[in-house]
Parts: sequence; structure tokens; C-alpha cells
Amino acid sequence: MPVTTVSNTQQTQHTDAAHATDAAQKTGSFKEHTVTKTDTPPRPDSFVEQPSVTKSLKDYDIRQTASPETPSTAPASTPPISTGADGSQTIGDFTIPPVTPEQGKEFAEIAKECGRNAMAFNYRMGGFLTKLLGEKGYNTLASIKEPMYSSTGAPHSKAIASISATQVEHGGKKNLTANHVYMNGHEVGIAMQHPTANDMPAVCEAIFDNNVGTVVDLVSKSDRKKHASSPTPPFNWTTLEDMKFGDYTIKHVPQGNPEVVDGYDDIGMFHGQFEITNAQGETKQISVLAYPNWPDGSMVPLGEFNAILEATMDSKADNEGTVMVNCMAGLGRTGTILTGMDIYDSYENLTQETMEQDILSRVLQGRASRNYDFVQRPQQAQGLIDYAQAILDQLKEE
Repeated sequence: MPVTTVSNTQQTQHTDAAHATDAAQKTGSFKEHTVTKTDTPPRPDSFVEQPSVTKSLKDYDIRQTASPETPSTAPASTPPISTGADGSQTIGDFTIPPVTPEQGKEFAEIAKECGRNAMAFNYRMGGFLTKLLGEKGYNTLASIKEPMYSSTGAPHSKAIASISATQVEHGGKKNLTANHVYMNGHEVGIAMQHPTANDMPAVCEAIFDNNVGTVVDLVSKSDRKKHASSPTPPFNWTTLEDMKFGDYTIKHVPQGNPEVVDGYDDIGMFHGQFEITNAQGETKQISVLAYPNWPDGSMVPLGEFNAILEATMDSKADNEGTVMVNCMAGLGRTGTILTGMDIYDSYENLTQETMEQDILSRVLQGRASRNYDFVQRPQQAQGLIDYAQAILDQLKEE
């Protein structure tokens, strides 16, 4: 069969249309994508177009650091999950039945046909999931949208639901809009709504209590501009030097690595190391990756998506512990990255026959873990399918 190809030219100003993965845009080779590079990496608010350099997908080979044998980094407490003899997955009180190949193909068809129409996608997914889960099951899953509040007790600019069974605990409390995300019997990572400066004491406590080693911040430049005057703007790691938040001090630790500058890499991703100290003088080092070029409600080209996953999985290997991911709501972009991480970490299990059903099953488990809108846009679902297909195509070439 023909090799699936997409155009992966990174634009300085991304648009939803530029990130679509429909057939009309499949004009270039997945093995090459154009990225931007600067000698002096700029801050997100000053990012300007730079001379481009072409890299091969081999520079971001998904097999170089994939580690299916990596032990789970879930907290010591027993996770609220179980796997049935029939392959069903139970998360909290919700059980997801096994997904068939036919259902996986229907899911892929819905994502493809809806293009960038989020309303149509939500409508068609509602009918599809009612058939798959039954009316009671669908209503239960769709109800995972209860109001949540920030650590200060005040609502965020847009409060996002969290469910109690998987909600991240810190200091015996559960008041962050953050959840452990489980797929196929293990924890993939933590999905979190964007934290504010007021949330940072609770976030730091959660990092200690849940053994977080990597933070991935997907809040975009346009998100920050839009919410700049908000009383609760998103916290920005990329401009942080040394600061105290309640009982915690966060210190930026410059690295002397000439290959990965402590700043921005060639696709515009920020890499930083930070040391957090608590009131008892205990310290924890974390790696922070921030990608400001993924607009809300969209999907990045496959080359960028693969590079983000490469950086995330490299950091996970270098910094022992859980990966905590946030965008604005902690649903669409966050859900897409966490699902991609699980595909990446178990790529050897991918088959052409079951690929779409495996992605659907992961999305459903993410929704049961976090919120009904986990992977919320059709182009994000399509992007995951295209990513898995590209891996399969790459494996066939051998």
C-alpha cells in the first residue's frame, strides 16, 4: 500500500488549517520536516521567523529511546484500575468494554470526516459512544465534567472537571484540577489544567508527593496573549528564575550542555532544569519542556508532534518519575500528548489491523481518567491515527 505522507513545514504563525491532517495536505514526505533554528533561542513572546533547516525523521527515531520495559512511576498508593478477563478496563467506577476493530475504524472515519469541525465531532462521537457503551455508560462518561476549583479555593478563569478516583493528591488534599491518566493497566502520566501562580504551592507539593520528574507545558503564545490581563494568567516556567511560592522555592538551574541549550531547541521548544526546595530543606530536580507553538484546539504537523514526544520521552528516561502535562484546560493538547506517549512506549505492539481500535481504547481510558473532552478535537484524533500509521510505515521499510 502507498506510504502515507504529510506536509510538515513549520510556520511561525500556526493556524488551524495549517495543522489539519486531511488528505488535501498530504503532499510532502513524513521523513522530512522543516524546523526553525536560532543561534540565540528567543523567548516565546519574541519568537520570530528564522532561517529553516531540514531534518530527517531519523533524527527523531521513535525507537531510539522507547522503553516498554520501563517500570511504572505511579504513586505508592494502589491505583484505582483493573483489567477484566475479557480485556475490559476499569478506572474508578467506570468500566470500558473491549473495543473491536470495526469500532476502531468507525472512530477513525468520524475523525476524518469531521475534519476541523469540533461541533460535528462531538455530536457524532456522542451517538457512536452511546452505541459502544450503552446509554447508561455513555451518560456516565459524559457526566465527568463536574466543576473544580484551584488550590486557593477560587475558580480558575475556566474551571475544568476532575474526578475523585484519579484526582492528584498532595499533602492529603485533592484540590488541583489534575488527574492520573491510566491506559491499559498502567499510569501514563498526569494531565493538569494550566496552573496559576496561586496554584504553584499545591503544584510543588504534588510534584514531591507524586514523584514528578518532567513537566510538559503546552500553553501557547496565543493563549498567553489572550489571558495576559486575566486575574489568573497561566504560570510561565520559561520566564522563571528564582522565586518562592508559599513553603516552596523554585530555582532555575542553568545547564552547560552545548547540544541542548538551556533555552529553545530547533523546533522552538524550551528545555529547562529546575530545583524545588520545600520547607524541610528537601530538594527535587525536575526537567521542564515548554512548547509555545501549538495553538489551542488544533493539531501540530507530525514532524513537530514526533519531536515533542521524543523530547518528552528522553526527559522521562533522564529524569526518573512521572510526567505531568498541561495545556490550558489539560484536555485536548494534553490528552493528545499523553496518548501519543503510550503509543510511543508500546510501538512494538502496533498492528495494521488493530491500530485504530487501540487508539480509540486509549482515548476512552483517558476520558474515564480525566474528563469527557480528553482528546477533544477531530484533528487531534486524526493526528494520533496518522502518527501510529507513520510508525507502522516506518517499521515496514525495514
